[in-house]
This record gives sequence, C-alpha cells and structure tokens, in this order.
Amino acid sequence: MVFTFLNSSIHNCIVKNTTGKTIAAQLPYKSQDTLTGAFSISFDFNASFLFSGKILLIPDDCVKEMIINNKVVPFSFFKNAQCSYSTGMELDLENFIHPGKNKVQFQMENRGGYYSLYFKDRTYYDLYLLFIALILCIPIAYRHIKKSLSLSDLWSRILNYRFKKRYFVSIAGLILLMFSMKGSNFFITALANENNHSYEAPLPYTFEGKEQAMMNYRIEFYNNIFSPDTIHIIPDDCITSFRINNYNAMDLLDPGKICDWKDGVHISNCPYLIKGKNVITLSVLNKGGVGGINFIYNSPLALTVIILSFLMMLFPIFLSLKNNIKYGKISAFLLIVPVFFWFVYWYRYSYTSYGYDIDYGHIPYIKYVFSTLSVPYSLGGWSFYHPSLYYILASFSWFVSSLFGETSMLFMSKASQILSMALYCIFVYYAFRLIWIVFKNFALNQNINTKGFTFNFSLIITYLIVLFWPSGIVIAPRIGNDSALVPFFTAALFYFVSYLENKKNLHFIIALLFSVLALWSKANGILLFGIFGLSLLIQNKFKFYDISFIKKIIVIFTFVVVGVFIGMNEKINSKESADYISNAAHLPKNLIISNDVENFFTFDFKTFIDEPFTSTKFDKYGRQMFWYFLIKTSLFGEYRFTQENVEFTAQALSILILCMLTFLLISIVLLCRNFFHLHPLYLWIVFSVISLIAFRLAYPYACSGDFRYVYHIIIPLSVLYGLFLSSLKNKIIKTLVFSVTVLFLIGSLLFQYAIVFG
Repeated sequence: MVFTFLNSSIHNCIVKNTTGKTIAAQLPYKSQDTLTGAFSISFDFNASFLFSGKILLIPDDCVKEMIINNKVVPFSFFKNAQCSYSTGMELDLENFIHPGKNKVQFQMENRGGYYSLYFKDRTYYDLYLLFIALILCIPIAYRHIKKSLSLSDLWSRILNYRFKKRYFVSIAGLILLMFSMKGSNFFITALANENNHSYEAPLPYTFEGKEQAMMNYRIEFYNNIFSPDTIHIIPDDCITSFRINNYNAMDLLDPGKICDWKDGVHISNCPYLIKGKNVITLSVLNKGGVGGINFIYNSPLALTVIILSFLMMLFPIFLSLKNNIKYGKISAFLLIVPVFFWFVYWYRYSYTSYGYDIDYGHIPYIKYVFSTLSVPYSLGGWSFYHPSLYYILASFSWFVSSLFGETSMLFMSKASQILSMALYCIFVYYAFRLIWIVFKNFALNQNINTKGFTFNFSLIITYLIVLFWPSGIVIAPRIGNDSALVPFFTAALFYFVSYLENKKNLHFIIALLFSVLALWSKANGILLFGIFGLSLLIQNKFKFYDISFIKKIIVIFTFVVVGVFIGMNEKINSKESADYISNAAHLPKNLIISNDVENFFTFDFKTFIDEPFTSTKFDKYGRQMFWYFLIKTSLFGEYRFTQENVEFTAQALSILILCMLTFLLISIVLLCRNFFHLHPLYLWIVFSVISLIAFRLAYPYACSGDFRYVYHIIIPLSVLYGLFLSSLKNKIIKTLVFSVTVLFLIGSLLFQYAIVFG
C-alpha cells in the first residue's frame, strides 16, 4: 500500500492503430499488426508528489509529436533521438508534468514491423520505500541496543569518539596527491582550434586525414618546484607561430627544428615563463599524413611525490597489516613495490591501454553519473546495464578533481585509475588478512610448528603470489567495475571466514554488507550469498531444520533482496525483452566460438608453451579451449604484449604455471581431508568456475571465458597452494616445489618490469 501511494501510475491508455481502429491498451504497448503509417497513443499519467521529472521513452519507430496537458513538447527535448527505437531517450519533463493527473498524447509513425511505445517513470521510488523501511527498523534496533547499552552511554561514546590520526594522514595524502597531479603537467589537455571549431585535445594529440590543415593550440601548464629547465614541444609537422604568455617567442625556437616531427624543439631557460600558471599558444601546419602535437614539461620528482602521497593514503592499511597478520611489516613494505610499478605504468600508458570498453562504455557511464547525479537507463549505453556502485565511486573521484579545478577528461580519467589502484590495495589488504586466518587455523588443526621455516616461508610465498600475480600490473590501474567487485568480494569472504572462526554475529553482518556492495558493483557478486548459504549448511552438518540455521538463511535471503534491489533494480525494471548483457548482440561476430564438449576437455600443451599470449580473435592462439584461455588470461589477459624480452618471460611463466597447477591439483586432492575447515575456499573456487562456465555457455564469445571475471579466486587457489607447501615433508619434493614457485615469482616480476619500462 505504501509503495502504491508513493509511486506514479498510468490509466486510460487508448491506442489508435495504423488501421485507424481505436482500442484500449496498456503500457508498455506492442502492436498486433505490422502495417506502416501513423498511429497515436494517449493516457493519463498520475504523477506522484515525489516524481523527479525524468521519463524514459522508447518509441518504435518515431515520435512525431508529444503533447502533455495540451502543451507541445519541443523537439529540442528529444536530442535527435525521437526515432531511437533500440535504446530510447531520457527526458526531463519536470516543467510539463505536475503532481496528480496529467494527460499525455503521442503522435507516432511506424516505418516497418511491429510498433510499440515504452514509457517509464525514472524516479527511484524504491529508495524512498527502503528509507521508510529503515526508519521503521529504528525502534527495533533501539530496543536491541538498549539491552546492552543505554542511550546515554551510546551518545557519550559518539561524542568521545576520536577520529584516528591514521585517517588524517590518508586525507592529507589525498590532498597532496591532487595538488601534485595538478602541478605535475603530466596530463595536459590542449584546446585545439580548427576553422573556428574548438575541442579538447589530450596530449600527445594526433589526427589523420587533414592534409594542409592549420591547427591552433592553447596549452595551459604550471611552472613550479616540479618543473624542469627545458620545455619540449614536438610538432607534426611545422610550427608557424609561437607565443608564451602573449609574448612572441618564435625567436626562442631553433629554425632547423620547428619542422622536426621526431625530436621537436627544446627551449631552455625561457625568459617569458612566470611562476604558477602559464599559457602557450601556437599554430602547427600539417603538410601531409598524420598530424598532431606533444608538449613535455615535467620531471620525475612529481611522480615521486605522487607515489609518496598515495602511500600516505594507504597508511591505515599499513598499520592494520602490521597489527593483524604475521609478517605484517614485511607485507606492508612489499606492497610499495607493486604500487611503484602501477604508478610508472599509470604515467607512461594511456588510461585506455590494456582495458575493456573504456572510452565507449565505462567513461560515458561515469560521465553520466557525474553530470546528472543519477543512474542511466540500462539500455542507453554500452556498459549501462552494469550495477552502478563503481561508477558512483568513480564519479566521486571526478568530483574531487573538479574541486581542484581540473575538469578535462584526461585528468579525471587518470583520477579514476587512482581510484582503481586504491581499490586493488583494499583487495590485497583483505587477501593478506584472509591468508593469515586460514594459515593460522590450519596450523592449529594440523599441529604444524608456526615457527618453522617451511610454514613461514610458505606463508610469505602465498602473500607474494597474490601481490605479484603477473596480470595484476594491468588490472590494478584499469578503469571498470571489476575494480570494485574484487575487493568487496574478497572482504565479504574474509569477514565470513572470520565469523566461522569466532562466531561473532557482527562479522556475519559485515560479510553480508560487503556482499551487497559486491553485487552492487557487478552481478556476479551474487555468488557470495550461495557460498555463504551452502557453507553454513556444511557447518551445520546438513541439518536443514535447525532453528539457528533457518534464521541465518532468512537473514541471507533478506540481504539478497536488498542487494538485488540496490544493485540490479534498474536492469530488472528496464525493457522486458532485453537480455541481461544488453551489448552481447552487438559484439563483433569474429568473437563467436564453439560450445562443444571438446572446447571444455581439450588442452594444447605445445601451443600453450610456444605461443606466449592468447587472443579473442584467432583460434590458433587457443581461444576455443576453455581451460587454455582461462589460464592464459589469468597470466596476461587477452592482450599480445610487444615490449622487449616480454615474450620470452611469458613463455617461461607459461611453463612454470603448468607445473604449479599440477602441484595445485595435488594439493586440492590431499587437502580434502581438511574439507570441513577449508570448505569456504573450495566453495569459492567451485562457485566461481561454474559461474564462468555457465557464462561461457550462455554467451559463446571468446571474451566470456576471460579470467578477469573471477580474478578473486587467485586467493583461495594461492592459499590452498601455500598450505600444500607448508605441509610438505620430503626434502626433494619440497625443494622442487619451492624452486618452481620462486622462479614463477621472479618471472612475474620480470614480466611486470618489462611491461612498465619496456
């Protein structure tokens, strides 16, 4: 009843079809005939007092006229999308629709096939309903709190709560990071002008197909403590005019270098520079072929300060690792190494490098949330069907950038990469915490000497496998919702395993909260609820009718409903005929692969070793073989790296991973006798792999088998592998397994070094 009261509704829908017949109908409307021509639809729209003014409209085929309360909606509102029958359009009709009854009329045209109209209120009434439900829960929560803590005691604790100094260090690190990025001149966007048409041109900027084009550029940069002595400009092809802060500076350029499109011109000790903001304007003539410009005015000092600022942001993580896990100081120190690699990669490569759907998928999603403070229609863009949490977080990073006066797409996208790296650090943090809990409990159950060399070396090795996994170098800085799924998924499992150990209900609730966040990040976060439910059943020794077990299942189901409601509400309530992966039908046909039995039971070992990398487009690189493609993408992703010496390193890693997988399979079998204590890890692996197989079967594209969808399972796999190492007794076998593992870690470091500096 409350929901009905809050929500808008549609009544008295009348359709005059293409034959001229008038019929009563309901929205969404779909015709029974396929006659072309004009048709009309009218209805009463009862707008709630909470109505936001936003309407999703999907016409099939074209809107010719829209009238609301006898007022014609101008065509400018449609933004040239009045015939957008596949994705539709989002309209802001706040000035046309008022609370209460509104008369809406459409004049439309069918150009072929069936015709229809989809009209949906885009107000999130469900959020208001959730808010009301939370308010109703306050008395229950208060009663529960009152039993153990008086209201005055609770208020006293809130007033006396001290914001821990470690978080002040993080905030200071964030502020210093943003100032350092702003003053570094790393990510400059020029304002390009051609024939009085201006647009942003991220540097380095290139273009094709503009013979004899005269391009004018305006470049803003900062002269500060990070700045070098030399300005370096690479024109393609010739500089024809050059001004610095409105001073004609052509005399500073070497005449023999103004057309040097390879090395460009160097300006040392420029007399026209001032402290702070400077402006260069120049004209560049493209004489043929590729044209463009690059501007370089930065130093390694800026990158050093940026890295140190980021490490300041991680200060709470470092302290927590130090206090909560064995070898916490060492693990915190080791984390600095990949952070250094990530930031050099971040500096040297484009934000689109080694990523997926970034420019036309993830960035438009973030931009939409940042610009409108709302979630887009799930069919309105390439990646819009995904749950929204990551994009909300990324839009916040854009907001922080804007507070520092940086609104260029390049700068804000680089800020999004920093968010991804911070989320990856959270993933590593919870991975280390989980590894230590499992190792500690395993040693206790098996009476293993925790002070012995084998146990401690195995523990450190397990940390290192997670920390220096080869593909981590491209995954950590990547823009995309996997960046949010992985840490939240891992955090949920950490708190759930903690709950199984200490039986603290608070840890169980936190695990479920992180599960909701994982589901809000990506749909496969729903696996967590299945893992929790089955794990509790195993823990309860399959006693289905135990009251405490039933209560926990009810709690899990409640959080599932909340997670689906928050994370997938927009997709569920979108156009009914849409597939969940709404862009699947638009994927290139050359990505389609077979789903026969041999695809899942064939493995070409020779090709796996001879071919360092795989590909989604060519069968000769193993994409048809599920396990081949899964293992290759776990190491290197779907990409074919071309840096120096990287292929040899990749081949060596391919051989070593086959050896390690052999040891892993042995460990999985041998550790089955400890299944009751280790079953969350087994369930984690089984649920993840089955979900990936199901995804590959449902969507038979090569990219559907990519390891990135289950990247988090490197944790349970590494833990089982590490436990196997810790339990080895035979010296020869122990030496062999340890040697292979250490060589793999060395190879992984060399691979990452080659990617970053190659």
